[in-house]
Order: sequence, then structure tokens, then C-alpha cells
Amino acid sequence: MKKFRNTLLILMALVMMLSAFACKKTDDNGSVNGNANENTEANENNKEENNEEASEAIDTEKENETDDISDLYKLVEKDLAKEVKEDNKAFMIPLGAGYDEETLKAVLTRLKEVKEKYSYEKDLEELLMLVKSDDGNTYLVAQEFYLLVPKYDDADISLKELELSEEGELEAVPNEALDGKIVHGPTLIVQNISDIAPNGEITIKDKAGEVKFSPFVSLKDGELMLDDGAVDASKVLSYDDKADDYDEKLFEKIYSYMPKF
Repeated sequence: MKKFRNTLLILMALVMMLSAFACKKTDDNGSVNGNANENTEANENNKEENNEEASEAIDTEKENETDDISDLYKLVEKDLAKEVKEDNKAFMIPLGAGYDEETLKAVLTRLKEVKEKYSYEKDLEELLMLVKSDDGNTYLVAQEFYLLVPKYDDADISLKELELSEEGELEAVPNEALDGKIVHGPTLIVQNISDIAPNGEITIKDKAGEVKFSPFVSLKDGELMLDDGAVDASKVLSYDDKADDYDEKLFEKIYSYMPKF
């Protein structure tokens, strides 16, 4: 009887041990599953937060890019009332041809019209196609006047002189007045003297890249010919025949470079 009682006690102890082990295993599995669920939820929350942060960063970058665009560029774009490609680097406003005293006054009157229209009071940068002759004097070898309005005021703007080679190709040639000269912001550009081909190449380099183009007015229809990277903004001008309201100091400066025949 005593032996039977001891055996029974041993069996009961084993049952209790197995039950305790089973409960512990269940608790461990529940804890593992609970931690796994918590980790999954945490990962999902982190993904959502990262996506929100990335979206906010993109929006902030776009806002900063918009803020960097020059005020004059924004005003001209609004006035044109047409969609302009995001990769456009400048507006070109043709002011007309200036080859003597009266036509120069008319060109500069249009220039002043643009500045007053957009309340632009700063001095313009200048890139004039000037060359030194054998007599030691500097002359303007250009007649077409343009106002270049860059998208970004800190963009590097330069002008290179071009000549037609014997093979009929436009090639860059040295020019003491222009080589190495870089300006920033709205710029008065004077180039082209021949109806055959342009004699200047404009380069605009900003944070988004670089573009080169040689504007000229078509003999066929008088339309401004431009390559990709710049947009014709001639519609912002009235192009009347007024020639009585211009910057006299600028007139004297440019007129002094004009050949007198």
C-alpha cells in the first residue's frame, strides 16, 4: 500500500511538472507573437513617418526652387500667360535694331518701357559685341538688342564671339572685351550685325545645368529664332515708334562705340 502511494505521488508530480511546462511554453509563444505584432506595427509606423518626411522634403525643395526664381522672371512669365517648360533658363525680349542715333534711342526707349512696366529699378548687366580695330579704337559690331531675363539671378551669363569659317561653319574666336566676362541677373545683350548668321553665342549656366544658343531675327517673317533653353518674350512689349524716353547715360555709352560713317 505504501509502495502504491509513493508511485501515485510520483505520477502526480510528473503531471504537475508537465502542466507547468506546457503553460510556460504557451506563455513564451504568446510573448513572442505579441512582440512580433508589436514589431510589425512599429515598422509600419516608421514607414509611414519616413514617407511623410520624404514627401515634406520634396515639397520643401520645390518651394526653395520657386523662391530662388528671380522676381522679374516670374512677372514676365505671368504676363506671357502661357506654359513654360520647367527646364527653361531665360526669357529673351528683342528690343529691335539699333544702328544709328535715332534707332538707338528707339531701342533704349523700349528697354526703359520694360523696366518701368515691371518696376525694375536696378542697373542692368551688359554684354556688348565690342572689338578693337587696328586703329586702337573699340567698336560695336552688332545691331540687334536683347534683354535677357534669367530664371535665376545667380546664373552665370556670358557671350562668345562667333565667325563663319571658310567651310561655312560658325566658330568661336577670341574677343578681348568678352572672353572671361561673366555677369549675373537681367542683362542687355547686343550682338549680330550680318543677316547671314549670328555673331554671338550666349551661355547660361545655373544649378540645373548649362545651355548655349545664338538668337537672331528671321529675315523671312521677323520672328525671333531661339534654341531650346530660352523663350521669346516679345509679347510683353508694344513696339511703337517712340524714341524720346531713354537712359541718356546708357545712350552716350553705346553710341560712342558705334562706327560713324
